[in-house]
Amino acid sequence: MMFRFKFYCFLLFFSYLISSDNLFRIISSSRNVGIGGIHISSDNISSIFDGPILKNKINKTIFFSTGKYGNLFNVYHFSYNVYNNDISNLSIGIVRREISDIFNTQLLVQEGIYPSLENLNYDNIYSYSDSETGMLISYNKFLNSDFIINLNFKPIFHQIDNINAIGSSFDLRYLYFFKNVKLMLAVDNILSFKKWDTGEFEKNNIDGFVSIEKKINDLSTIFTELNIVDGFKIGYELKIQNNIFVRIGKNDANSSFGLGFNLSSIKLDYAYVKSENNFFYDSHRFGFNFNLQKELQN
Repeated sequence: MMFRFKFYCFLLFFSYLISSDNLFRIISSSRNVGIGGIHISSDNISSIFDGPILKNKINKTIFFSTGKYGNLFNVYHFSYNVYNNDISNLSIGIVRREISDIFNTQLLVQEGIYPSLENLNYDNIYSYSDSETGMLISYNKFLNSDFIINLNFKPIFHQIDNINAIGSSFDLRYLYFFKNVKLMLAVDNILSFKKWDTGEFEKNNIDGFVSIEKKINDLSTIFTELNIVDGFKIGYELKIQNNIFVRIGKNDANSSFGLGFNLSSIKLDYAYVKSENNFFYDSHRFGFNFNLQKELQN
């Protein structure tokens, strides 16, 4: 019984390590991944997990992205704008992280018996998965033309093998507009917790960041962020044609490269992340932003 308890404790620790402490800290927008994993707001639904959504161009749009982090895990984001007007907007999103091909070897050796080759029962090894699903309810209030306040509510469900957990947290973010500059201040993971059916209670620390988007000219933009957990990040985006963008980014953990294509009713974004951590693998992220309003008009 004690061995089983220790095994579950190991699962919780392993999941904590893999998921980078919090599922919602995984950047949703492939554009934002390409510029170094920086939290930047935008006028499309792809970045509702990363920052406030501007009130232009988000009606009738949906977003889907997929990312593969080597052989460790896959992550998926989906978001949709519920309503949008001149004073506020409301959007919802779902994020899911999946780890597969994990093997439970706790029954490989009978408890109380010293391991030896003749005592190993490989038939008792089975594979299981670790999956975590979070929902985002994001509300933006436009206080004036230069100031947006954003509140996120984030319920979550986590399953490791046959043990489950539920939890939630809040984000409070502010976006200020200056001449050619956007400044975002954020306090994330407010009242963050996760309650496991084993009786374990997991609590995440408050996170936060300051990000700045500076438009240099009509073709180029530079991005910076100072994050409590991730440290300093910097990124750059260049428009090489009206509908094609090239991006690069750097932070303490990795370097990144990205491409963006803005078509008539769809935006495609790709990001490649080169990890500098031996534990993690390089990753690829693809994002698809669909404008349903244009499809309906056609």
